[in-house]
Amino acid sequence: MQTRHVTLDRRIVSVVAVLVAIGCVLVAENWVGGLLPGSSGPLHRVADIVQFGAILAVGLGALWFDDGELADIGLSREFLLPSVAAFLATYAVLNALGVAVAATLGLPWGLDVLTDRLGLLTAPLALTVFAAFVEEAVVRGYLQTKLRSLLGANGPLRRLLAVVVASASFALLHVPRVLVEGGYIGGGVAGTLAVLTLSGVGFGLLFELSGNVYFVGLVHALGNTWVLLVNGFAWTGTDSLLFFAAVLVAYFGVTFAYRRVAADTAFTPHVRVGGRAATDADERPRDGSVLE
Repeated sequence: MQTRHVTLDRRIVSVVAVLVAIGCVLVAENWVGGLLPGSSGPLHRVADIVQFGAILAVGLGALWFDDGELADIGLSREFLLPSVAAFLATYAVLNALGVAVAATLGLPWGLDVLTDRLGLLTAPLALTVFAAFVEEAVVRGYLQTKLRSLLGANGPLRRLLAVVVASASFALLHVPRVLVEGGYIGGGVAGTLAVLTLSGVGFGLLFELSGNVYFVGLVHALGNTWVLLVNGFAWTGTDSLLFFAAVLVAYFGVTFAYRRVAADTAFTPHVRVGGRAATDADERPRDGSVLE
């Protein structure tokens, strides 16, 4: 089994700087959005691109400051094709499970449902994917990995703590925007924070298991659109619980399969923080992996 050894600078200042910088970007975007006419349109799309581009720049700048590499946060080129394959498998499994449930219960399903979902999107699909990718690259890729380094988190409890802290921190950054724009989830600010944190924990666990930001970003984008052959979030009662169960099975089932298949590759999901393997630094592969 191969293991990627990740060592980021253990100063906490970069974590604080990243959170403050992202908070400033979100506040600025909210202010600019209030100056633009309407609630959507080309200018709003440009503002969104600038916002997420700035957040990505903050994360990559912090990674550079910490003497990190793209491979340390699951962003090297070796991760790209495996992530697409894993995402397509996840998408196929989720559709298959959703259609099976819908057909059994007599609920709507098919291409008409999928095209209806596409028609309801308020932003271009490419922008939705880009936004999800940026959030995962910065929050899960950089911030969560950085917290693992600060905690020396190679055991399960400390790794879980890094996941929860990264997710809660990013959820808190949404508070000003939620207070200004509304759009509460689960009733009030506390409910919104809880939902955002729990969803972040889910994506954080997917990243811990896969070590691949591209894959988690694609899954996040799917969760922002739910462009599927079924509209599971329109289901109610037990039906909605069955859809939620299908989501968990598809996401984590494929992720565990990916983890097993990728264990002996350059994009191995097995990551340790706090030191490199005892090999000559000049002989260490550029992707950061070593034989354990």
